[in-house]
Amino acid sequence: MNVISSGQPTYWPTDKRKIPDVIDFCVSKGIAKNIISCQSCWDLSSDHSPIIVELHTTTQERARKCVLQNNRTNWSLFRELTDKAFQESVSLKSEDEITEAVLYFNKSVQDAAWLSTPPLPSRNLDTHVPKHIFDKIIKKRRIRKPWQTTRDLVAKKQLNHANRQLKHILEKDRNDGFHNYLTDLDTTASSDYSLWKATRRLKLPVNVSPPIRKPDGTWARTDQEKTRTFSEDLSNVFTPHPYDGSPEDAAEITNHSNNPKDTQEMPLKFTKTEFARIIRKSNEKKTPGYDLITNRILQELPESGITFLTSLFNAMTIHT
Repeated sequence: MNVISSGQPTYWPTDKRKIPDVIDFCVSKGIAKNIISCQSCWDLSSDHSPIIVELHTTTQERARKCVLQNNRTNWSLFRELTDKAFQESVSLKSEDEITEAVLYFNKSVQDAAWLSTPPLPSRNLDTHVPKHIFDKIIKKRRIRKPWQTTRDLVAKKQLNHANRQLKHILEKDRNDGFHNYLTDLDTTASSDYSLWKATRRLKLPVNVSPPIRKPDGTWARTDQEKTRTFSEDLSNVFTPHPYDGSPEDAAEITNHSNNPKDTQEMPLKFTKTEFARIIRKSNEKKTPGYDLITNRILQELPESGITFLTSLFNAMTIHT
């Protein structure tokens, strides 16, 4: 049996001392998860929000995670494309030109990675029914017809026997398929660690979305209310610390921060060796930012890419 839930609270107590909780969920058996969708209903304004469960006639495919690389990435082609892109000279004499250079770097790396990475094929579930199982199903249907028509006890006994046989055959076929699936799993990088991923997918619990309390003491239910509450809280948290020094020192620090070009100190100077060492020691499993560029992608950059990054950072110390 499988539990179906939206992962969001469905009970919203009016007492501020109580915490919202999940009291509405469904239990399914024999229904594939990929044809079920569940969502919360916010149309009502009471202390109880129901959930809506939909059964679809076709498989509901989930949106694939957007990535720049996978275990089939052609790194030789990636290095060739990026080396060609970074051979062009780029002017870095102003803040606008530096911003354009950053965008150019991101776009060049992303385009090269996508061209070098074939999409992974979808793992389609085998819905083919073996002939011996199909024959048992037809036989059961033929026996069921007389029982539905005559209600004869002999036909009922034959139908029960056919149902038990079909059940045992289906269980054996399911176990054989699962055994073959486990046999093909591996714990090496060549198979993208399929064994560990399969272990994590076994009976995955529903991800619970914890309730969020708004400043007025009420609960944020919808995504819009949660987003607004987060933005207000973060805007109050990330503020400058109060300065305890004299007003003259505060004014001098502010003027120095707003006009870094007036300083007489020599700007920092980065070298390609430093960049290459830092990138080489970076953790490949680190989650990328919004640009999707991982540390593994940076480690595969050609020498021209390291040179481009070095020039870019050196320009930042002078013009920004």
